[in-house]
Amino acid sequence: MLSEKMTHPRLVEAMFRPEFYPHRPEHVELIQTHISYIFIAGDYVYKVKKAIDFDFLDNSCFRS
Repeated sequence: MLSEKMTHPRLVEAMFRPEFYPHRPEHVELIQTHISYIFIAGDYVYKVKKAIDFDFLDNSCFRS
């Protein structure tokens, strides 16, 4: 299901499981865009940015 070349494979795998969340949704839906992973977990939605570098966007490193 999930590629080994992902930015945060352990985090994505964990967030795909309902037991990861304190509110225990019945199921979790994963939607991928070219820059993010979107997790729909019951009434809540979570977004994790991919570490990517496009000409128009650089998320390849953490900046505070």
